[in-house]
Amino acid sequence: MMLLPVLAIVVPYGFLGFILWRHIFHPRLSAGPEGLILRSQWRTSHVPWSAVVRCDPGYHGIAITCADGSRVIAPAPQKSNLSRWLGRTTRADDVADYLEQRAREHQRRSKRVASRVSDDASDDGQGNNT
Repeated sequence: MMLLPVLAIVVPYGFLGFILWRHIFHPRLSAGPEGLILRSQWRTSHVPWSAVVRCDPGYHGIAITCADGSRVIAPAPQKSNLSRWLGRTTRADDVADYLEQRAREHQRRSKRVASRVSDDASDDGQGNNT
């Protein structure tokens, strides 16, 4: 009989603790249509695809180098030093490769759209092409 009151206190507080950990302290890296959303314990950063130049996996997470030379650390996933020393490919390497590929695709698409817009503008301004 004494177990029931203890469980009535422990279970809700344990569940509340898990929810707080998951939503506040759990780092996250999300790749959306407009760019990256990096969530660490204390802040959330947004990096547009056009700004992503390079992604390097490391012990503290994935270091994302931006077009302006700044670096942002995505806290998850991380690559262990042992994997780096042994030259092993990890999930962090796969994620970094995916992010670089996605950034290149977005930048390529943006250039294509920009060139079409400039071609259309030059055709409209000339009137008769003969």
